[in-house]
Amino acid sequence: MLTLHSIAPVVVVRGNQDGGAWFDEHNIYGDTQVTDLRGSAMSLNIRSAQLYIWGQDLSARGLLPLQPPPPPGAFTILLQHTPDLMEDAVRAHFDLYLAGHTHGGQVALPFYGALTTRSRFDKQYESGLFHEGSTTLYVNRGIGFAHQPQPEARFFARPEVTVIELVGK
Repeated sequence: MLTLHSIAPVVVVRGNQDGGAWFDEHNIYGDTQVTDLRGSAMSLNIRSAQLYIWGQDLSARGLLPLQPPPPPGAFTILLQHTPDLMEDAVRAHFDLYLAGHTHGGQVALPFYGALTTRSRFDKQYESGLFHEGSTTLYVNRGIGFAHQPQPEARFFARPEVTVIELVGK
C-alpha cells in the first residue's frame, strides 16, 4: 500500500475483520495514501473517462444513499465487502460491483463448490463473474482465510488476486 498509489489510486472498503479497537488503534491505512470509502464516493477522470466509485463498509445493511450522486455518463463502480447488495446494485444501475467475503467457500467440493459462503444469497454468488441487468458483479476469493464455521484452510477454493482492466468504448 505504501507504493501502489504511484501506479493508480488505491481504494479500500472495510470488511468483517477491519474494525474494532485493535484495527483502529493501529491506523492501518495511515500514511499510505489509501482512500477508505465508508459510505462515500470518489470521482476520477482517467484519460477523459469519468469513473464514479461508491464504497461502503460491511456494517451497512443496504445500499446507502449515493451522496453525491454519480455524474451523468460516468462509469459507476460499487465496492462492498460482500455480494449481498447485488439486488440494490442492479436497481441503482451500477456498471461494476466488486466484492469478496465468500472466499469462494474456502472449503469446496468438486462438482458442488462451496460448503458455506456466509452470504445471504448462499451459493448464488460464490465466486467469479456474474451479470444481471446492466450490472456486472465480480466476487473475488481473496488470499486469506475466513474464521469459523470453516477451518482456516483452503480446499478447492484457490486464493486469488484479480486484475480487472476497464477499456473505454
